[in-house]
Amino acid sequence: MMVLSQQRSLHAIIAQNLKDTEALIGRLELGVRVADSGRGLIRDLYVQCRRQREVLSAVLRLELE
Repeated sequence: MMVLSQQRSLHAIIAQNLKDTEALIGRLELGVRVADSGRGLIRDLYVQCRRQREVLSAVLRLELE
């Protein structure tokens, strides 16, 4: 558990989340081996990650307090 004075800013957390999401998108774009039954789930993950990247990028453009 973090002490309040050591908590990261909301901006820093969102920026890290964006970086992690972009890394996941990159990994998915390289290809993932999965059984045919899991292909739809991986496709959904990819689509949602791309949407999340758009939202996180938009939030970072806002001035957060």
